[in-house]
Amino acid sequence: MAKNYLKGQHSTIQNIDLCIHLLLNRYLIRKFSLNGEQQLLDLGCGTGQLTLRFSDWCRKIVGIDLEREMLE
Repeated sequence: MAKNYLKGQHSTIQNIDLCIHLLLNRYLIRKFSLNGEQQLLDLGCGTGQLTLRFSDWCRKIVGIDLEREMLE
C-alpha cells in the first residue's frame, strides 16, 4: 500500500529535501554569523556534502571521518 502511495512522488520528496537543506544552511549561516572569516571543522563529514555547502562562507574547512572510503 505504501509503495502505491509514494508512486510518482520521488521528485516531490527530492524538492522537499532540497528546501530543508537550503533552510538549514541559511539558518546555520545566520546563527554562527558566517562571513568568510571563520574556520569550520566538520566531524563525521562523510562525503563532504555539507562541508561543500559552507565553502563560500568559511575561510578554511577541515572534514574528518573515520571511514576512509567516505573521504576518497
